[in-house]
Amino acid sequence: MSRLISIDTSTEAFSVALYNQGEVLEEFAVAPREHARRLLPAVESLLANAQLSLSQLDGMVCTVGPGAFTGIRIGVSVAQGLAEGADLPVIPVSSLANMAQQVILEQAAEMVFTAIDARMQEVYFAVYQADENSLPRIYHDEVVISPQQIDIKELLSKIYLQQQSTTTATLYTIGSGWQSYAELFDRHDLTIGHLNQDKVTFAWAPAKSNFPKASASFPLALEALKQQNELVAEQLQPVYLRNNVAIKKSVEK
Repeated sequence: MSRLISIDTSTEAFSVALYNQGEVLEEFAVAPREHARRLLPAVESLLANAQLSLSQLDGMVCTVGPGAFTGIRIGVSVAQGLAEGADLPVIPVSSLANMAQQVILEQAAEMVFTAIDARMQEVYFAVYQADENSLPRIYHDEVVISPQQIDIKELLSKIYLQQQSTTTATLYTIGSGWQSYAELFDRHDLTIGHLNQDKVTFAWAPAKSNFPKASASFPLALEALKQQNELVAEQLQPVYLRNNVAIKKSVEK
């Protein structure tokens, strides 16, 4: 069995987790602007508690975004440095896929709508479906978008178009975007809404957390190792989705 260390600094939350042959240890906190200070001590603490060194691990896992630019850069740079120093492969994980994985594992969700607050009246958005192995598979690609531009009813129409029997579908939401822009998401007509000639009734359910957690990356990382999709340290790259934040901010001033 594998031994992995996972880090997430892609939002205002911070977490580091250790997967040690099936046992998981994690440090998690909502700690804005403390990522750089807390990251390495947390890694060292988890390894010390498990009496392991970096060189005994099988890989380094890192959420690479989308999310907060500074946090993503910190996480990716630390992951690269640690992996290169210990000659470890790296496994990148989307922060949105990470959150979808949380909900699939904790609440047996089949459909997860993820949205991280991207500021400037936009969100990082994606939709995932659970596959037969309880892993999140992308249904709607990751985008940066205004909540008002997301046609949820059209999405659900496509998903449940072939539904033949009457059912109630629970749709899970996770991420800070749902709270930050609650009034902009057009969900009210689907709370007790129907599609496909009244065969599908929808109910919305919030997730237990609004942030990525390092431990939620492990199922995705283990699958990546199984498929031999790991990278060398220098190949690890941030995923921002939006690269012109500095330009937009200067214009707004």
